Amino acid sequence: MMHDCRPLSYKSSLYPYAKGIRDINGDCYKSLWKIRSRPDVDAKVLNIDWGLGLIQKASNSAELKTAYNESTMTNVQLYQTYMGDPTISRVSSWNEIKEWLPSVSMDRNVTNTVLSNQIIPMSKSVIKG
Repeated sequence: MMHDCRPLSYKSSLYPYAKGIRDINGDCYKSLWKIRSRPDVDAKVLNIDWGLGLIQKASNSAELKTAYNESTMTNVQLYQTYMGDPTISRVSSWNEIKEWLPSVSMDRNVTNTVLSNQIIPMSKSVIKG
């Protein structure tokens, strides 16, 4: 899971943070965009709060139409492209997320086993590339 995957505004998405901005989201959305480009990962954003990013180890079910490219796009262009292209974040309702996620038993031992096989742990190696 990732938080702040739907920043309120361009200024709230800046890192380092812009002075005078009360609601700060940072640039987590960039990590989600990078992760969405992997063929072995599927990700969506639950449309609550400022966007809860959910990532699972599964074939990417929706290929990106717009590749993340920090070297050719400014921060403004990255933000505008991310927010304007629904195929990048795949913002979804709770019902859509429930259908998309694998069913998980509520037994604590089984849940831990299932989750460790289904959900990709976040690390620098996942984000890079």
